[in-house]
Amino acid sequence: MRSLHTKTPYASGRRWAVCLVAACLTHYSAAHAQNNDPNASQVYKLVTYEVGGLVLQSADHPYDASAQERLRTPGGGPQGGYGGGMMGGYGEGGGYGLGGGMGGRGGSRRDAAFSAPGTGSMSSFGGDQPISIGALMHVIATTIAPTEWMEAGKGRMESFGTSLIVWQTPSVHESISSLLQQLADENSRSTTLSVDARWLLLDSDEVDVLVTNRESGIHQVDVAALDRFTRRSGSIRSVTHCMSGQLVYVVSGTRKNFVSSYIPVVGSADVSRPDIQLTRGESSTIYFLGETDAHYVNASESNVGYQPVVQTANLGALLEIRPTLLPRGDFVQVDLRSTITLAKPSSDGAPGGDVGMGPPHIDRVGIEIQEMATTVRLPRGRHILIGGMSSEPTSSETPEGGEKRQLYLVLRVG
Repeated sequence: MRSLHTKTPYASGRRWAVCLVAACLTHYSAAHAQNNDPNASQVYKLVTYEVGGLVLQSADHPYDASAQERLRTPGGGPQGGYGGGMMGGYGEGGGYGLGGGMGGRGGSRRDAAFSAPGTGSMSSFGGDQPISIGALMHVIATTIAPTEWMEAGKGRMESFGTSLIVWQTPSVHESISSLLQQLADENSRSTTLSVDARWLLLDSDEVDVLVTNRESGIHQVDVAALDRFTRRSGSIRSVTHCMSGQLVYVVSGTRKNFVSSYIPVVGSADVSRPDIQLTRGESSTIYFLGETDAHYVNASESNVGYQPVVQTANLGALLEIRPTLLPRGDFVQVDLRSTITLAKPSSDGAPGGDVGMGPPHIDRVGIEIQEMATTVRLPRGRHILIGGMSSEPTSSETPEGGEKRQLYLVLRVG
């Protein structure tokens, strides 16, 4: 007799059918729940984006001699103030130029050699507008799936140094990567530019040989002629590199100290005891301050001293420039200031020498100067004639005497 507990093939197959139906219902329920909850099927992941190339800023380097002055020990003396910077710094006491102390009571004066581009319009020229990491986060959160961020969704974004740490869905991450790549492609501040400046002495005929294309107001030059003129005596050349939109300078020359004037001082102070004034019959001390040394003489039986006003002139070449690469990358906007100075022989007076018992000699220094400042848009990588001018009129009285060469600036930014 067959047992009642014996499993028949029919009963076993029925149980398997029930299990299969239950599995299908479970799968259908899960799929239906996912369709009703749009966030249930989203997979979030953590991605770090390095954005230093977009947010890091390049520091400007204006030619500001007051910054150099702070690195030096300021010169002081009897009633003498501190000198201003070499680039036209101003001191309350009129001493100016690097190490120009002992200005004291003299009226303020501008530097005899250079004006002050470091404190003028050049330092205010704006390059590309800076991009902060906070502004970048704001753009991402407001333009890419704005409902998926902290206020309304599960997405999170934080900054850490120059990195963005983002918790989001894969589709949002793709959009973020695409946006950052587009911003990087359009960002010119991460581009390093080369600057090649040449100052050439040329007459009109040589300018005609040098300039080959005068179209669109841009004077392109012949490279072979440029190289030939550069190798002549009297030419000046400067080469430097900087970031796009960065203000930099190159300066070269000789610093020369000279006494431009003096001020009689009655009852000069003793340096060792500045609180004691000399009286009649006592000797006074006359100080003269140079850039590297100081010396004095005693004027016995006199209470009258002479306070010299010492100036420092930088004789040579200065180029201050801010090149900015324009979006398409084939043109550069350039803000520049060029200054060339040269000392002329003294016309009269006896510069230097022993001051003896009398007042100091005045150095009557003549300084030739050529300065120009402009903003131009140049084709990238091309040598362009910026401008030129003679530092003084020609000395020839007749046309047959010939034309005096003038100083021209040729610039290439690439």
